[in-house]
Amino acid sequence: MLAAIFNMKKSLTTVVIILTFFGLSASPQVPDILIYKGDTLSLFSNPLELYLKLKGFGDDARGCNSSACGRGYVATWLVRNDSLFLMSIKSCSNYVVAGVVTGLECENSDTSRVMKFVRKEFNARVTFASWYSGDLLSPQGRLIQYVHMGYSSTYERELQFKIENGLVKGTRVKENSFPDTTRIDQFNYQLIQDTLFHYMATRLDWKKVGGEMICDGWYLVKINRNGRVTKIKYDPEQGESKWRAFWWNLSISDCRRTLKRPVGRLDFNKMIIHGGQIPRNVKLELYYSDDTNELTLEN
Repeated sequence: MLAAIFNMKKSLTTVVIILTFFGLSASPQVPDILIYKGDTLSLFSNPLELYLKLKGFGDDARGCNSSACGRGYVATWLVRNDSLFLMSIKSCSNYVVAGVVTGLECENSDTSRVMKFVRKEFNARVTFASWYSGDLLSPQGRLIQYVHMGYSSTYERELQFKIENGLVKGTRVKENSFPDTTRIDQFNYQLIQDTLFHYMATRLDWKKVGGEMICDGWYLVKINRNGRVTKIKYDPEQGESKWRAFWWNLSISDCRRTLKRPVGRLDFNKMIIHGGQIPRNVKLELYYSDDTNELTLEN
């Protein structure tokens, strides 16, 4: 998942990974990296945390104000000859995933107590992780249930390692699945909503959207049977008259065209979990802040 993006499916998975899942906190975290049999994988475990706790480091002194990287670093691990090795440690400042800067606000993580300690302790050496005993988990395949907390999201498969004092005592692949089509439909809706949100949020200049026009409000993104965005409409509030909704859609036509521009060529048929339905209407909200005088996208 942290490898190069080869197609839309892998691109979507990478986007979701970068923007959402990961970590042992109330927010999703950037994962550690695991090199295994020549592949670069996400690691939804943090073996270095046990070492830091043994050395007296708690959850503080991480020097990172981004909730997406609460531990302040990203470690790269290698499994070779049935042994676990620590290869490198990087701070989360300006951290890059698959060539994309994640935008983590960790300006002071380079000089945190944790980063100073690990640089001195390991001095860029490859180190056998003899201190670690426990399970390691690497997610595989598609995301099938997103949970906005730590490493709680579920993927199609999990590659699991049982580690004792740095030695691999066993591996297994656990298969996960949707229990019913309702879950598939819920996932497809969230998948498309998050994708629309990502493309609009990152490919529009929000200071220019709408100009002097008021574009805030709820919008319905219309998707046809071929998985293409056909139009974006203003979504009237409950009790609002059809005439007012019609007039409002006309008055903000520039806003609607601008919002459609970055998503008009997306093909959701190539993204969804098949067996469920493509949602025909997906809701998004634009919010105007009086404090910042800016329009933003709400998900």
